Amino acid sequence: MMNVSRMLLFTAAGLSVGYVTALVLKRKPVGPRSPWRVGLLVVGGVLGLYLGFATAAWEPTVVPPDPQGEPAPTAPTQTPTAPVAIKVLANEREFDQFVANTSTPILVDFYADWCPPCRVLAPILKDLSLTWGDRIAFAKVNVDASRALARRFGIEVLPTLVLVRGDQEIRRIRGAPPRGELERILGQVAAGSAN
Repeated sequence: MMNVSRMLLFTAAGLSVGYVTALVLKRKPVGPRSPWRVGLLVVGGVLGLYLGFATAAWEPTVVPPDPQGEPAPTAPTQTPTAPVAIKVLANEREFDQFVANTSTPILVDFYADWCPPCRVLAPILKDLSLTWGDRIAFAKVNVDASRALARRFGIEVLPTLVLVRGDQEIRRIRGAPPRGELERILGQVAAGSAN
């Protein structure tokens, strides 16, 4: 869905740039109905509309719907060279085993390789897993490789972080929150409070 306020903001900015440019160019007379002023206002407005439409797509990344009957693409596997602080879960069976064998709360990062906010969040989660790893377990699920698990949790926006304890969801975070907010939430969950 288009963000109308963003489109209007960029249109107004484009008109303003066109107007200021018309005032700066003094080679031609710039009166209230001057062709230069009108032309630059039109160009600025069109540029602003273009930017408004182009940036309206910068809202949270939405997971594409799963085509029925089509197998999910498999993600390339990488062999880690150092101990992994974040467990990569490829399917529901691995997820269920990880939950059953983990006594601490688990922060599950639902991500995709093509998602820019997911790539921004990844190093933050890696650092947090080194700090909080003794109190909270960390896991990652690639929604392209495990569409069934994404459906099970109702993932619609990427990234989505889901905190689970046992088989119950205790907290859900949509988007990429700042590191400080994540640390505050992890502290609450580690202390036993989910809010």
